[in-house]
Amino acid sequence: MARGVAYPSSVRSTAQAALCAGVAPGQVASDCGVAVRTVRRWRQQLGPEVGRRISQKKEDEMTDLVCDYLIDTFVTLADHSRLMRDPAWLRQLNARELAMLHGQTFDRAARILEVASE
Repeated sequence: MARGVAYPSSVRSTAQAALCAGVAPGQVASDCGVAVRTVRRWRQQLGPEVGRRISQKKEDEMTDLVCDYLIDTFVTLADHSRLMRDPAWLRQLNARELAMLHGQTFDRAARILEVASE
């Protein structure tokens, strides 16, 4: 008895290459016109080492994204700090706004120092 549709080897190769690149099975199935169940079976057939490499690749990509985000955040905070030193800009604030700005800035700096010392 046949086990469903026999896909050309080019479809399977394309799907497995996408899986190795870290593309989700659902997306691979949609892109290749293959059932998700079939794609998952093909992924299992790649073996556990491929799964570990995919997991490591995703972890590395996430680490890169977090690092990029933190760099952007610190650059933005530095820009804000320069703006907050502008006397003309500071004179536009009322006492409440100035107090809040001071408190937030101090809290942020203290937290960064706390984390950096851990």
